[in-house]
Amino acid sequence: MLIPSTPIPEWMEDAVSDSVAERSWCIVSTGARCEKIVAGRLKAAGIEFVLPMIRVERVYCGHRCTVAVPMFPGCLFARASEREVIAACGSGRIRRVSVASDPSSLWWQLQNLELALQRGVPLESCARSSLRQRAQIASGSLQGLQGLVDSLENPSQIVFQVDGFPQAFSTAIVGSQVVAM
Repeated sequence: MLIPSTPIPEWMEDAVSDSVAERSWCIVSTGARCEKIVAGRLKAAGIEFVLPMIRVERVYCGHRCTVAVPMFPGCLFARASEREVIAACGSGRIRRVSVASDPSSLWWQLQNLELALQRGVPLESCARSSLRQRAQIASGSLQGLQGLVDSLENPSQIVFQVDGFPQAFSTAIVGSQVVAM
């Protein structure tokens, strides 16, 4: 589940046009449990953002329930300048706004994570690895998904990770044909 972003409304285009050149994908670090509040304020300001959410089971007062929590606690991703994010959200809920070192790579990672979540792919938390290569699933129920695999010859899982975060997510791909990208 992803909280969808919205494009900039027409009535705001003139107000933010001077900062278009400064816009890039950035990582917005929030205060504890403020991700959804910040996302709501970015949406209200017409700023494009991504807040990857995953469903987990929790027990509250002896009752088991399923809740949506951020995949990357304390973070979301926005396509805006630092100034625009602070103006939209105020500084009280924002800890830091960092421009991605490779914005196009970050966007690729977020798009593929979003596609996996939209398709209801069961994701499990896993450790990052630098030994993986980019690949696309060419057949099977996960056709079109792109991510990282250990080996093209006999991959057992596809991994979705976002640069700068120690946590990654994976799903089994047994029986799927994988091609290099």
